[in-house]
Amino acid sequence: MTKLAEKPFPREIAPPSHREWLREQEDAYSQLETQFAAWIKDVACSEEIFKRQVRENPEMNDSDVRQHRMHLCRLMMAGEHVAFEFLSLNEEGKSVENYVRLIDEKVEALRTEFIEWHTPEGFADPVPDSFKEGMRDAKKGKLVEFPDAKA
Repeated sequence: MTKLAEKPFPREIAPPSHREWLREQEDAYSQLETQFAAWIKDVACSEEIFKRQVRENPEMNDSDVRQHRMHLCRLMMAGEHVAFEFLSLNEEGKSVENYVRLIDEKVEALRTEFIEWHTPEGFADPVPDSFKEGMRDAKKGKLVEFPDAKA
């Protein structure tokens, strides 16, 4: 039998580091809080990069535009993933609403930037304004009863 010291693991197949042990000790809620903080930091750092490489770059090229679009999509996807995980957690006594609200606000800002920078000129939003207004009213609880509506 070969002793471990005689035949060390190559780096490619080395067992996970001590970070896995630390993560095992954390509950799911704490892990999500860590992911949330990392995502918020990533969004903030990206804002600086977007400002330098896109918004205020007089020599912006196709590569800059493509990277901007790619990075916005990645940030939105990562934020939606963290929000979904928070909503899926459903632990008693753990409030997730504030996390999800903050994520939704950041994702909406990223989506707005994506639309402003990466949709064709004259792009018409296929969703009518009246529908958007109705959805905003519904979110606020402003629902209208229709007398002819069947339950």
